[in-house]
Amino acid sequence: MKPRDPYLAWTRATGWRRLRPGGRWPAELTFVVERAKKSTWDDMRQYLAGKKINGTIAAAYDLPLATGHAARFATLRLATRPTDLPVDVDKRVRKIAGCKHVARLQLGYPRGAAVAQASAPPGQQEGDPENAEVVLGVIDDGCPFGHPALLDGKGNPRIAAVWQQTTRDPASHPWKLPADFPYGRVLDRDSMEALIWQSCRFGEVDERLLYELAYTVQDHADGQPCVAASWPKPSRAMLTRASHGAGVIGLAAAPVRAAYSLQDEETRCHRPHGEDATQAAHEPAANCPILCVDLPREQVEISSGRWMPVQALDGIRFIIGEARRRFRRADGSKVPVVVNLSSGASAGAHAGQAMLERAMDELLEADDRLAITLAAGNSRETDAHAQLEVPAAGVAEVGLFVPASHPFDTCVEFWLPQGTDLRDVKITVTEPGLGTLTVHGKHSESLLKDRGGAVMAALFLYPSVVQATDRTMAMLAIAGTTVTSSRTGIPRSGPWTVRVKNRSKGELVVRAWVERDEVVFGKRRDQVARFFSLEPARPVAGHERPHAPPLQLSDTLSNIATGRLTFPVAAFRGRAVAHEVNGHQVPAGPVCGYSGQPRDPAGTAGRQYLPFAAVADAGRSHPGIRVMGNRGDTLRRMNGTSASAPQAARFLANEMARGLTRTEIVEGLSPEPAPVTSHAPPPGPPQAGKVGHPNAPAPAPAPAATPDAADGRLRLSGGLRPKKQVASARKNSAVRDPTAAVAT
Repeated sequence: MKPRDPYLAWTRATGWRRLRPGGRWPAELTFVVERAKKSTWDDMRQYLAGKKINGTIAAAYDLPLATGHAARFATLRLATRPTDLPVDVDKRVRKIAGCKHVARLQLGYPRGAAVAQASAPPGQQEGDPENAEVVLGVIDDGCPFGHPALLDGKGNPRIAAVWQQTTRDPASHPWKLPADFPYGRVLDRDSMEALIWQSCRFGEVDERLLYELAYTVQDHADGQPCVAASWPKPSRAMLTRASHGAGVIGLAAAPVRAAYSLQDEETRCHRPHGEDATQAAHEPAANCPILCVDLPREQVEISSGRWMPVQALDGIRFIIGEARRRFRRADGSKVPVVVNLSSGASAGAHAGQAMLERAMDELLEADDRLAITLAAGNSRETDAHAQLEVPAAGVAEVGLFVPASHPFDTCVEFWLPQGTDLRDVKITVTEPGLGTLTVHGKHSESLLKDRGGAVMAALFLYPSVVQATDRTMAMLAIAGTTVTSSRTGIPRSGPWTVRVKNRSKGELVVRAWVERDEVVFGKRRDQVARFFSLEPARPVAGHERPHAPPLQLSDTLSNIATGRLTFPVAAFRGRAVAHEVNGHQVPAGPVCGYSGQPRDPAGTAGRQYLPFAAVADAGRSHPGIRVMGNRGDTLRRMNGTSASAPQAARFLANEMARGLTRTEIVEGLSPEPAPVTSHAPPPGPPQAGKVGHPNAPAPAPAPAATPDAADGRLRLSGGLRPKKQVASARKNSAVRDPTAAVAT
């Protein structure tokens, strides 16, 4: 039997309510699809046409991988009509899921109607490819292509192309349709240069005017211009002083690196100066072309990351295709490509089996001149992960806080070990009003309804799910707690209780994750869904607040950061290496408390140590590092692993431009991070009268230095690059196992 998608089951149980607010369907339903081994994408297209299913698979997925084989993973877009009934859409989705050419089908989270696109020609690269030693790709929100730090020596933009994935803006001049995808719009370098010339005032570029000309469109609704609201609607990301994307691009490709401590901030910013700035300005990453993908503005305010796999996979394929089409190395060989994605979410198997993780590993395995950096996640101390250790013939409990006035669904995943007999597992969820949901055995579903029959919460347990290949999960979904015009019966907010009963003769370990607001864009809320312990809390060394089981600090990476060949990047605070202050030796800065941690101990699924860590906070009392904004004269502070990942992308771009492959870089990393013990303050001067006193107590021994599991095997600082970091990669390639370095 094929694996099922619990999120699709929840969507069906609620009458597709969350995907059609106000009763209006999105322009398209989006999916990630894995094809069967003996099938092709043309087989899939013929099936869709034969069943009269208006679905499309982008032409980009017909391009062979570097090995010459076709990709196993692609995105599928199913067109909808305003007159469609939920039952009609449900029938079409069932036909796709039941197709013999489909191995797995995972629902995305589309929003909004699409505008009618004009017949603009696709953006094709004309002429011979340009020379480039490496290409940087960034998938984010906001692309300041006219920023002075992103212009070359002639004043032309280094951004080669921007693909806005939104379906709400038309591809009218100067925008074009993407060459290999059926949605969004592309702005190429020639159009950027023309817009920069149009924005010149008194010999200088008016950057605000530039982005108004580039990004402002007429407000649209249902594909037609609004009569009552016919005003220019700008890109919110680019008409503000700063954006998340601007900070990420600057850290990856601007001609100066990040400041890495409080002492350095006054002399290190985005403006080049000094010896280190001169070196940074001559780095390959500071001069290479850049390809940007702007995530859909209608999606980035969604608290759940369910929409991310579709948009991220399309974005990665766009960057790879455009980089290889537009550029090549001077010797005619294939140009290396480094892609950064500083986004993610919490819930998932965290075993490298998610469809997006498998798709990225497939691309990386086929191409050793491709690297993908990911944010490790900021969920280490947010109570988003719990581990229930249920004894034989026993029970275990954990609390779940559901916030009030929550506009989106609260989703929780309870992952069971491999080979679990579902007949031995019983999961009961109790709401504050004493309503209960219970699942037990295979294909078990439980619904909680209001008096009108509308589903308010559901609990699903299937023998196999599309989110993993060798294990399954129970998924709890709770509707938003905000009253709307279409939903007056809402679930109760407050403390819910989850009880797991184990009827087997052995211990059962259940790993649970709350899907919460991990995406850093858009509106933030003070309250988010989280676990809480029903046991007393206890202090934990190195952490400011107490901790109580079954809440976990480990295994808190982003749900797309546990793949086998990608590079998740941790964040640390302060200096990368030990240094001396006023004659005292101060150790290196600790890993940031929020930085996601791999699963431990070693030997289990997941990583023991991350490959890289980069600075994200100047100090405990001074969070964040300085990054560039949308304007040339704007600075802002940015922290989180979103700021760490682009620094690793910069490092990889520099190394790959020098001729190293991804495998050689991995082989050059140390087996584990260096011990870091900087939780205690630096020693102060000796007290008067106590030095050498015979009755003075012996000083307490320093705590043993142990590597932090959340740290990186290579710490990247904002200062000068150590000369021996990866210099011996090729020399050591014969004695180190490349797979052991990144084993999951």
